[in-house]
Amino acid sequence: MARIFGNRVIWNQVFPACEEQLTLVRRAVSKAAGCPERNSIVLLANELATNAIKHSGSEIFGLIVTRTTTGLRVAVVDEGRTGFPQLREKIADAERGRGLQLIDDLAQRWGVVRQAGIGVAVWFDIP
Repeated sequence: MARIFGNRVIWNQVFPACEEQLTLVRRAVSKAAGCPERNSIVLLANELATNAIKHSGSEIFGLIVTRTTTGLRVAVVDEGRTGFPQLREKIADAERGRGLQLIDDLAQRWGVVRQAGIGVAVWFDIP
């Protein structure tokens, strides 16, 4: 799983899987990003962290921000106890289930990796 994280780690932190941590996630990503696309990066990282908290059945999750050859990569790694993240069909007036759709629309690339004994990582790249 380490191969997906990029060339140089800028930020790496583990959080309890509770909604109160989302403010800290946004703050950490904002500091780590330091680029014009900061707002998009913060939004997408918040979506991934929210998904980890609400849907993974995890007690903790990790946030990793790395520099790649083309920009930044952000990954949220959870214990992956329940389900597997999947892109849903786009429904214009849906109030829920749009997090991965936002990532698909705004990120240069993204993906999901599951590794036995470690969990699930969802990552995205922003140039």
